[in-house]
Amino acid sequence: MIIPYAKRMSGNGRSLAASALRFRSFPVTMEGSGSGTDSRHFREGSMQTIRQATGADLARIGGIYERIHTAEEEGRAMTGWVRGVYPTEATARAALARGELFVLETGGVIGGAAILNHAQLPCYTAGDWRTDSPAERVLVMHTLTVDPALAGRGLGTAFVRAYEAHARAAGCDALRMDTRETNLAARSMYRRCGFREAGSVMSEFNGIPDVPLVLLEKVL
Repeated sequence: MIIPYAKRMSGNGRSLAASALRFRSFPVTMEGSGSGTDSRHFREGSMQTIRQATGADLARIGGIYERIHTAEEEGRAMTGWVRGVYPTEATARAALARGELFVLETGGVIGGAAILNHAQLPCYTAGDWRTDSPAERVLVMHTLTVDPALAGRGLGTAFVRAYEAHARAAGCDALRMDTRETNLAARSMYRRCGFREAGSVMSEFNGIPDVPLVLLEKVL
């Protein structure tokens, strides 16, 4: 079942913003030591935290979005996102207001962000899903971003692992997400995290037309 975005409710009738507040912060261990910007915060084995975002995080998240758009325009990323269309700082601000915005933080540095909720795009009805659980028992990750200046340090993998931990703690049955078909690096990472591809679809995506998406699922 796909719950319309404006009417999503948790299983006990509360809004998803209220439901999301039940999620606790999770410490995570990063992979590799890396170098470059803020590398002192990403030493091998250092502990990082996935937590709900606050208003103080919005400017940093907006900066990450802008750097990803630059990487896309320079051919260094394959997200298919469009500067000024999606994602923007307004995207993060709206998710924050709903209680659905999460960040990966280490030593006061925001290295990545994502939106977690139960909202599935209309095109998800075409997915070859392994579970028919109701929407409130499927946790969906949207707009996973990692600062390009901190690429190669395992932040994306750490975020996905924490996302899974959040879902298990909330009693969810499955994880679902999508990524652009040409984003081979993301698809490879999700496979390593135990996701299976559940089909390819064409979709209008947040104001961007004709986006080829791959649907992904992990049954818990």
